[in-house]
Amino acid sequence: MLNKVVVIGWDNFTASLAEGIKRSNPNCEILCADPSSIEIEMAVANRALSELPAQKSDIYADADFVIIHRSPQDTLKSISEIKSLIDSGTYVIDFQPVKSPFYKKSYDMLEGRYISCYVFLDNEPQGITVRGDLFKDKIVAVISDSSGKVLQDTRDFWNIFGAKIVPTSAEFFDEIIAETSQSVSLLAHVFSHVLLQDSWSDTLFFGFYNKKLREFLSPAITSTPVKPDDIINNADNIRRNIGFIRRELDRIDQMIDNEDAFKLSQYLHDSITFKNRL
Repeated sequence: MLNKVVVIGWDNFTASLAEGIKRSNPNCEILCADPSSIEIEMAVANRALSELPAQKSDIYADADFVIIHRSPQDTLKSISEIKSLIDSGTYVIDFQPVKSPFYKKSYDMLEGRYISCYVFLDNEPQGITVRGDLFKDKIVAVISDSSGKVLQDTRDFWNIFGAKIVPTSAEFFDEIIAETSQSVSLLAHVFSHVLLQDSWSDTLFFGFYNKKLREFLSPAITSTPVKPDDIINNADNIRRNIGFIRRELDRIDQMIDNEDAFKLSQYLHDSITFKNRL
């Protein structure tokens, strides 16, 4: 039974969590520690959120969970700000998509009170959509090096929504996500740049009408079979395109090596813009 939950980072994801909690625990007090906004004021008016107490320390007193849904940098800042305000029995949950570098810093700050989760959703709610059933039957990867009690309490939390938890290490989670999601997505961005920089008009015309190409750029892996003889017979063009891809991979590798988030962000933005043109 949850009595009090604090949210940092009010959006469709956390609003859906709040709605799901309210369905099972209608008397649970849910507070949002974000600065006031129209969305938060509406949630208070609709009683999805409670009014904040005057004292900041009272926001976190006796909370069962503090849920943080922000960027890694903002999450670390939030943890640093609240660690002296939360009780020894309060758990802090975040939802970072990359775990290893972030996990150790957060764990060192909060020790046994810290849990990192990743919810495998088909689609996150868009616009003003809030769905308390969003997490039903979904898999939740849970990273926690703490005691069995922490995992049991985490399982009890996700049971509220009908979700299933899978405990794992931060390192294994990052490896699986890189192989099954992030790398595939990045390759689609690379392929967009190859077309953007090295295609000619008939290739763009073909790309505009070729459904399979657009599906790949979504990104998704095309299921069109490729025959070895076709590759050999088209070797010169394939080598040429592999050279383009190798060049793009080198550019990506350099941006990652330099930790150049600005250039990488622009790279991803340009590829999305081009994909939308196709």
